[in-house]
This record gives sequence, structure tokens and C-alpha cells, in this order.
Amino acid sequence: MPLSGSSMAAERILVLDTWFPWIGLVAAAVLLVLLSMDSLRADLRIPRWRDLSWLSWAGVAAYLIHNVEEYGFDFHGQAYAFPKAFCGMFGYAALYPQCPVPGEVFTAVNIPMFWLAAPLGAWMSRRYRFMGLAIYSVIVVNLAAHVGRALVSGGQYNPGLLTAILIFLPLAGWTLIGTGALAKRELAAVVGIGVMVHAILIFGMLLLITGVVREPGVVVVLQSLNAGVLILATFAAEKMGLRQR
Repeated sequence: MPLSGSSMAAERILVLDTWFPWIGLVAAAVLLVLLSMDSLRADLRIPRWRDLSWLSWAGVAAYLIHNVEEYGFDFHGQAYAFPKAFCGMFGYAALYPQCPVPGEVFTAVNIPMFWLAAPLGAWMSRRYRFMGLAIYSVIVVNLAAHVGRALVSGGQYNPGLLTAILIFLPLAGWTLIGTGALAKRELAAVVGIGVMVHAILIFGMLLLITGVVREPGVVVVLQSLNAGVLILATFAAEKMGLRQR
């Protein structure tokens, strides 16, 4: 059944749950303007499309746009479509409280990761090159998840698929492979970090789905800390000197 007024009231941050993609879209618009200038370029001697720092900021903007398709309106015009699809995969016909994963958990996945960690990585990329690729760790695995689900379902659309194919695929393909800037070990680290971050994300969701954890606040904390894992992992990879190996 659809969420009632009382169930909406139970969602402590429901306004943020539904509005964060639109706030992110405004931020993406600002980033796109800055990307058209030289403000976010680290090296003016090379084209911006070969500047990994510039491409890091482009990745942040891309994900903020992707969030609109998942949590704003999807291709079919359905609002808040990704959480509905996620709960539907486990047999829940409606959102929280019928589905044990409330909106605040989805919000805790996205705001720390794409409002804080990803921009921090892009900002640090001028000094720590690999940290700028933090956003691409998430993009690559997210792209694979959307495309994989579509293939398994016989080509059926899922919320986020359109922007994953039209934006993530060419952008990540160019950044990670087309530029020729990354060593094989760096590429492996990008994918490995993305898999690790998604594993933590899914683990947190399953704690609620299976009833192992009944307090959503525990998973909110876990998902928020996952953004820190992303930054620490890319910083560690930077310090390992993968580029020279």
C-alpha cells in the first residue's frame, strides 16, 4: 500500500530523502558551469579531457545527475523509483514500514558518499592523483550492476539504467581506459575498491532485510562510515604507489 500520512511522519528525514537528488542536481549544474571554465583543471597545459582532476569533478557531477533518475523521477516518471525497486526485489510491495529499509538508509548511502567523499577525493586529486578516482570506483560497479540486472531480466529497464549507459559508460570508459593514464594495477584497484564499497552497502541493507538488525539507525551509521572507507581506501592505494609498479 502507498505510504500514509502517519508512515510519512515516522520517517524522521523524509523531506531530505525525497529532496536530496534535486539539491544534488543544483550542485551538478554548478559543477557543469565550473567544468566549462578552467577552475577545476589541475594542468592547463593539457586538454581538460585528459586532466584526471577535471575528470574527477566530472564524475561527481555525473553521479549527482544519476541520483535524480534513481531517487527523483526515473525514465517512466515514477518518483523515488530505486528504493521501490530495491524493496520489490525482496518481495515488498510498498516502502517502509512494510519494507524494513527506510528512506533514511538510502539517504545515508548517498549524501556522505556523493556530497562529501567524492568531492573531497576530487579536491584532493591535485595532490593525491588516485583519490580523484574514488568516484569512478563507485561508478564502475554501479554501471555493472545496472547493466547486469537489465541483462538478467531480459532487457527490462531498472531505475538508473539510462544515465548509467548514457553517462557512466562513456565517461568511465574514457577516464579509466581512453586517457591511457592508469596502470593496470590502478585499474584493478579502482574496481576492487568499488566492489568493497558496494559489498559494505549491500551488507548493511541485508542486515535490515533479514531482520538481523531491527534498528535502522545502526545501518545509517554503517552506510555513512562507508563513505570514509572509500576515501581511506583510495588514499591507501595512492600511498602504495600502484602507478610505478
